[in-house]
Amino acid sequence: MFPVQRRCGRAVARALLVGAIAYAGERVEAQVPGTYRLSICTKRCSPSDSGVVRGVVVLFDGPPPLYKIAPAMQDSLAFGSLFLLGRGATANACFSLPIRPTSVDGRELYAGINRRGVTQWSQAGKEIEVPLYRSPDASYTLVGTVKDRVYSGRGAQGNCCGGESPTTYFRVVRVGDADIATCA
Repeated sequence: MFPVQRRCGRAVARALLVGAIAYAGERVEAQVPGTYRLSICTKRCSPSDSGVVRGVVVLFDGPPPLYKIAPAMQDSLAFGSLFLLGRGATANACFSLPIRPTSVDGRELYAGINRRGVTQWSQAGKEIEVPLYRSPDASYTLVGTVKDRVYSGRGAQGNCCGGESPTTYFRVVRVGDADIATCA
């Protein structure tokens, strides 16, 4: 890719990200905003499990304050978020995960394909969903509940090519207030 194309591509991605964050759609009121340490495990995660995927998830009570991070990091968040935020969605979360894709029992795990991004968490009753990966034909979403500052449940993966999805569980422990810098 030529430098001019790269700059234009980044500008388009950043414009899409800003548009998704600025959209005045229905807002989910956060009951659990904060910065969380994430472990995705192959069995129910215990407090001592480091998991097959580790990272950080930050839940906000509104759009994340992107102005607090450097433009290069804004670009990185934008590229990881192109499919995560559907049309008209308002970002209210971000994440940072390892770069390398992971396999569980020989099946690809989609969590971690995007190293970082902004996403939209939602809550229905006590259940909270946080998408970490989405493409036109595949997805990975954390689906669980919060109890005693711990968000835990199962990873829901939609496979692109059929076949059985890997079984995963997660444990996300609150470690502080919502801080966009931890996703950069």
